[in-house]
Amino acid sequence: MGPGPEASDATERLELLEDKFGQITSTNEFLSETVKKIWERLEDRDQPMVSAHASPLYSRPPSVQEVPVAGSTPVYTRSNDNRRIKPSTPTEFSGDRSKGRAFMNSCELYIRLAPHQFDSELAQITWTYSYMKSGRAALFVDRALRYETKYKFPRYTTWDAFHTAFVEEFFPKNERQRALTRLETSAYHQNKRSMDEYVDEFKDLVDLSGYSEGLAIVMKFRKGLRRDVQDQIAQLARGRPDDADPNAWYEAALACAENIEANTLFHGASRNPTTTSSFRTFASIPVAPAPPRFQQFTPPARVPQNPVPMEIDAARSKAPVPETCYRCGETGHRKFQCPRRFDIRHMTMDECDEWWQGRARAEDAKEVAHKEEEARVEEEGAEDFQTCSE
Repeated sequence: MGPGPEASDATERLELLEDKFGQITSTNEFLSETVKKIWERLEDRDQPMVSAHASPLYSRPPSVQEVPVAGSTPVYTRSNDNRRIKPSTPTEFSGDRSKGRAFMNSCELYIRLAPHQFDSELAQITWTYSYMKSGRAALFVDRALRYETKYKFPRYTTWDAFHTAFVEEFFPKNERQRALTRLETSAYHQNKRSMDEYVDEFKDLVDLSGYSEGLAIVMKFRKGLRRDVQDQIAQLARGRPDDADPNAWYEAALACAENIEANTLFHGASRNPTTTSSFRTFASIPVAPAPPRFQQFTPPARVPQNPVPMEIDAARSKAPVPETCYRCGETGHRKFQCPRRFDIRHMTMDECDEWWQGRARAEDAKEVAHKEEEARVEEEGAEDFQTCSE
């Protein structure tokens, strides 16, 4: 009598587990061997390790050596020794899209500064894998290694292919659309931020959005500036930047903000003089003798019987302050009553997201109601058919 179905199922499960365990073991051995080779190459810095098929972008940059020439100033020539540079290693990456660009930039900078540590682009990719140890990044590496184990061939053979896959997997989605939406609202305006912070964010938004026309960029930049800075730049009699030159406006805004800050510090220092003459003036004033430690008690003065009443309602007699909208700046209504609260040009990023989510929920509710109505009609039709059959 042969084994039962339960025994055959257990045998199949055991075989599946053994197969999976073997795959995991081979993957770990491959990764361990690769990391071991990388460490051996990192320790052996006396031998060059750049192959002929490596990308020119990551070829070893020459260093500077001083060569004396008789009768002239020192001349600097290039040499191939660049191993004394010790660049900072990247931090561990978990797959967060907001940190993907910074991680990739850190890896590329390290490879450019120390190309002698890598003999091929495959070594560069494997070295990058070693810093992707948690979260979505670890799953990405696991998929790549399982592919290599299954097909006996690397998943990404060139750095360009790996970079393209990394951008698709870990860079922020819809960066251009988000930048365009932010530039169409007042969320990017300077307000209380410093000029450096405003200029840096504006340059980043322009780069991501793809704006290329100088006049449009300058108009967006002027719209987000503080009113006092924008007025000073626009009213310059000489040296006023061209309205189609964004870089000139950036420099003028930074210079104007620096001048305002220096002028504020100057006026603040002039209010508190600490010269020697002031100390001499105060020193010449006679100082009254200190009162005795124990003094005779003096009763307080008598309060008059009919004091003048205080003007308690004096504040009420002032004219009421008109209501001001914090969204459009007009008077007569509040922010939640603003007629422009549904205008995308006056909505914040959170309000735009909330509006889209509400619209999506409404569409989902309509679809669910439609399906329920169809199900109810089908049930009624089935009941009528059964009644007619009986």
